[in-house]
Amino acid sequence: MKNQEISDRFNEIADMLDILGEDAFRIISYRRAARQLEALTEDVEDLVREGRVASVPGIGAALGEKIEEYVTTGKRSSARGSRPECLTCCGCAGSGRRR
Repeated sequence: MKNQEISDRFNEIADMLDILGEDAFRIISYRRAARQLEALTEDVEDLVREGRVASVPGIGAALGEKIEEYVTTGKRSSARGSRPECLTCCGCAGSGRRR
C-alpha cells in the first residue's frame, strides 16, 4: 500500500511543480520515481528498513530521502507548502498526469 501512496504523492508533487513552472528535470524525476514505485514488486517499507531505496532505478539519493521520511514518519515535507487549490478539488484541465 505504501508504494501506491508514495507514488500518488510524487505525482501530486510533479503536478504542483508543473503548475508552478518549475524545472522540467525535477518534474520528470518525480514522475519517473512514481512509475518505478508503482511497478515495484517489493514493499517500499522493506527497502527502507534494508537501506536499499536509492538502489531502485530512477530513485536517487534526494528522492530516496523523501521516501524514507514518508515511510518512517507517515508525513512528507511539502514542495513549497500546501497544494495549489486547483489540485485540492477534483482537478482541472491540464493539471493531471501527462502521458
